Amino acid sequence: MKRIITSIALLAFFVACEPKSGDVEEQYTIGPTAVVVGDSLTKSGRTDLHYGLGHHFSVKIAGVAGATYGKMTGYAEDYAMEAPTVAVIALGTNDRQATWNLDDSLLSLNQIYDAYEGFSCTVGVTITTDSSREDLNVKARALNEAATSRADVMADWDAVDHEPGMTQADETHATAEGYRVRAEIIAAAAESCGETPHVSTTTTTTTTTIPEVTIPEGP
Repeated sequence: MKRIITSIALLAFFVACEPKSGDVEEQYTIGPTAVVVGDSLTKSGRTDLHYGLGHHFSVKIAGVAGATYGKMTGYAEDYAMEAPTVAVIALGTNDRQATWNLDDSLLSLNQIYDAYEGFSCTVGVTITTDSSREDLNVKARALNEAATSRADVMADWDAVDHEPGMTQADETHATAEGYRVRAEIIAAAAESCGETPHVSTTTTTTTTTIPEVTIPEGP
């Protein structure tokens, strides 16, 4: 049964860039293994994620600023070849942008989850649906629903990211406290993963119609 993990405590502006040195980790240490595949929220929260997950897992993280599901598919598949105990998929924030077609993002989302199907417990991470731009929220809700349909467990960052002190003024990146809380939510979800991963009988791609929203031109 899928579970939504939230925390009582109390993803990235679109920046297309290539991975930098240290973005994609290659080595584990010891113990049950966990991988995290994400964008700048993962990259900037790397230390907190290592600390939170490191209590129970040997961790590798691929966090790349500006990353989308499509851009991280190769890294996710490379990590999947090692059959980690837990795979955390923390993507989708950049896929909200108009630059990216939702159907393509959903195809890539399913491709990533397919890579871990049957041997890794998957943890999805919700993205914020609290933007001041409703067009972003519509796509975010569709991406969250798709991730929930595929993940064994969901870490519900969207449930707390709007709380005071969690997110910066850009409505996307976390504060220092936000990164700490986000890592705690993800670690709790990873620790709750069962020994028998969920296996979907079919892979379904969701098509969502995005209503037209007029966005005022910036300065």
